[in-house]
Amino acid sequence: MLKVEILGGVGEYGRNCFYLEKEGRAILLDCGVMNNHEKSSPDLTQAHVAKLEAVFISHSHIDHVGALPLLEKWGYTGQLFMSKMTAQQLMRI
Repeated sequence: MLKVEILGGVGEYGRNCFYLEKEGRAILLDCGVMNNHEKSSPDLTQAHVAKLEAVFISHSHIDHVGALPLLEKWGYTGQLFMSKMTAQQLMRI
């Protein structure tokens, strides 16, 4: 069965982060921070990150990509998918 966790972004402006897991293997759709003074991170844990095989980024707004440094901090070395335009925009941030 597919397990879906909404780790941020529903009912709020920011922190878009959707975790999908099946049989111990997981992907993440977006990894953003809240668009507030604190830049609040999604409810992502190191246990989530340990199971990640891929991260898909929909676009370059901070509420979709702002928590990517957290993945790196927690040792994520898997694949990161995004459009060429999104990658170019992230290189300018």
